[in-house]
Amino acid sequence: MGDPKGGAETVASALAYLRKKEQSFQNNAGTILKDLAKCYIHAKDFEKAEEAIKEGLEIELVNKVKMHPKLGSCYITYGDVHLEKGRVKEANECYEKALKIYGEMMPSDHPEFNYLKNKANKAKS
Repeated sequence: MGDPKGGAETVASALAYLRKKEQSFQNNAGTILKDLAKCYIHAKDFEKAEEAIKEGLEIELVNKVKMHPKLGSCYITYGDVHLEKGRVKEANECYEKALKIYGEMMPSDHPEFNYLKNKANKAKS
């Protein structure tokens, strides 16, 4: 596996490029910031992960309807950041928001929905 900090730097560079291309940035920013946050989680840089996912979540809340899978995905990643920082209550709140979104968007037997239910249950225990 490669250097996780190098991966985060690559994603951050892509994000900087897209910010110059306003429309592309607005269409993809939430997903890119979520992916950047995942890179930072992998690199154990939870402060930068939280900064990235908070920005991504804000963008998704402005740009998308309240029940959009990209928004749910951001909540999952934000829950992961909270969990890594020992904030179990906040992690569960994020996972519950994602479960609500996914519950509206996909069948209850969908693999992603079941994965999230398991993640939420593990965070509670």
